[in-house]
Amino acid sequence: MIELNNLSFRYGHTFFALRDLNTEIPSGIHLLLGENGAGKTTLLQIISGLLFPSMGECLINGCNVALREPSVMERIFFLPEDCVFPAKTINDFARMHSRFYPTFDAGDLDRNLADFGMTGDEPLAGLSLGMRKRANLAYVLALHCPVTLLDEPANGLDINAKKSLRQMIMRNCGDEQTIIISTHTVWDLEQLFDGIVVLRQGSLMISKPVYVIAERVAFVTSPGHYPGAWYEEVSMAGYRSIAPRSEDAPETDVDFNLLYSALMGNNADAIINLINNQLENDNNADC
Repeated sequence: MIELNNLSFRYGHTFFALRDLNTEIPSGIHLLLGENGAGKTTLLQIISGLLFPSMGECLINGCNVALREPSVMERIFFLPEDCVFPAKTINDFARMHSRFYPTFDAGDLDRNLADFGMTGDEPLAGLSLGMRKRANLAYVLALHCPVTLLDEPANGLDINAKKSLRQMIMRNCGDEQTIIISTHTVWDLEQLFDGIVVLRQGSLMISKPVYVIAERVAFVTSPGHYPGAWYEEVSMAGYRSIAPRSEDAPETDVDFNLLYSALMGNNADAIINLINNQLENDNNADC
């Protein structure tokens, strides 16, 4: 469990990259969205202990990450978008580095590499971006860290490698793991996500399980304007719309791209309240 409590991060004296974030991110695979400069990478660096909050705190299972205690650090791994590991091969790096991570599985590393068509003995310095990305992901997913943070993991991968990555994440993600994936190419991995976190200009817009959004919101494609739509876009298939879901209507798959566009638009507060107010009403009814 990741907890963000009144978390803010400031560059210099005035610029807030993150402002007053409060949420809990449980186990599962979570999508992190936001426009360029929204604070996504800064947030991942704070969760991984590479940056320290200016205010507030980030806790993992109740422990403050900023203290960088070994028992906490061995539970976290952050893979930036373009990372060069300091070793000749990924197998060499695994022999040096994996001793710090008790959950590492050498057999899973071999399987992951094989799925990517690699042996692990390829010289990293001579690999293309896409091949180096394959090697890095094969290793990081074999660590089985309870908190795994991936920044644009599908960038540089070809179509078949992206398919292998989807299967690899599903195979290597345990029930107690929390994986956060920051990406702008949602469609590469959209069937994997259990939750979504959206930032806008350093502020938290939503942090919700996908099933909650599907219960409250309908994502509909229709030939004309959809009655009661709170947001819509025109596409080759017709109108793609977001609307309140009635209790007797079937649930629809969450359209992450459409939801993101809506949350970046002028009607964002209405979309957020559509989810949060209904949740509050449900909670009050349970009391």
